[in-house]
Amino acid sequence: GESVKKASVGDKVTIALDKTPFYAESGGQVGDIGTLANNSLSISVTDTHKNDSSIYLHTSEILSGTVSLNDTVTAEINADFRASVARNHTGAHLLQAALRKVLGNHVEQAGQLVNEKEIRFDFTHFSSLTKEELSEVETLVNKEILKAIPVTTKEMSIDEAKKIGAMALFGEKYGNIVRVVNAEGFSKELCGGTHVDNSSKLGLFKIISSNSVASGVRRIVALTGLNILNLLNNYCNMANNVVKILKISNVNEIETNCQHLINKFKEKDKIIEQLNYKIANFEVNSLLNKSIDINGIKIIVKKFNNSSTDSLKVICDKVKDKIDNFVCILSNVNEGKSTIVVSVGESLTKNNLHAGKIVKEISQLANGNGGGKPHFATAGIKDLSKLDFALNKSVEIIEKYL
Repeated sequence: GESVKKASVGDKVTIALDKTPFYAESGGQVGDIGTLANNSLSISVTDTHKNDSSIYLHTSEILSGTVSLNDTVTAEINADFRASVARNHTGAHLLQAALRKVLGNHVEQAGQLVNEKEIRFDFTHFSSLTKEELSEVETLVNKEILKAIPVTTKEMSIDEAKKIGAMALFGEKYGNIVRVVNAEGFSKELCGGTHVDNSSKLGLFKIISSNSVASGVRRIVALTGLNILNLLNNYCNMANNVVKILKISNVNEIETNCQHLINKFKEKDKIIEQLNYKIANFEVNSLLNKSIDINGIKIIVKKFNNSSTDSLKVICDKVKDKIDNFVCILSNVNEGKSTIVVSVGESLTKNNLHAGKIVKEISQLANGNGGGKPHFATAGIKDLSKLDFALNKSVEIIEKYL
């Protein structure tokens, strides 16, 4: 970007200081946010990162006043943000140690992101974690939190760090002096990030998801501190909203009420299925009476509104129960979408009539596409304005195959 010596209100700039309390994004931990200020200006810092020369750069917006080269400012980090990130970074260390205890020492960090909202921890493992394994990992971390174990940081030689069994990132290059973060009796890791000084400051630890991100690499997303309180509040709000929607008296009735609704829906599905068969029987007789006869083959073409693909299939099956020498072409238009189904009598499929080919050719006249087996096939329609034209051409298409 352009280098400037002065910036005013509203300008977004990157500021370098001769010294700073801000943590720059590194090792998967996000950079600090906060403010830079003096008597005549106020600056909001929204991110901090390092360039290739390890100079700390503060992504900033001028809120008031004018900032110039060589100005003196008071730098103040956002303490709540720093504390949330520190909780999550310590949580990531406890998580890795717990994973190694539950799954084995083959578990190694394969990447991480710790910010003020969550821990995103990637690690090597050959299979998905079971519900029991996740629960055991979560419980182990929470036990260490409730023990209120000290978390200390100490600089030492790389050889000394190896002697005490500190975990290092595989393939990472370290200098002669390293920083070791030690959660007493549970976790030792080489790390340059910010951490709490006691595990109890995490409050609680909660895993919210576990999934695969690459071959042999899995990702756990977890929360600590006030983010767990936010999660609980969201769950409570969700439960209360469900209570209102279901019109029941309290959250304890949700499970019973939902099961009751599912049973009710199953009963209604059975009734709908029975009605569909009755409608199909009625429709079949009407369709056969209005069918077109070509060389002894009955061709049925009909468009339905507000029907379903399942209903059309039932009608085709009912036609098949009554006669064999038929081609049934049905379409439905429902909520701005349309499907065409084609059913061909078994004996006619040996006579060069293929439902998949027929439905494909008809649907393409309405910018759709589809296909299927010789005796039954479906297609979706994209241009509803051309549906009638396509259906009207269907007899002509079948004659071509005959």
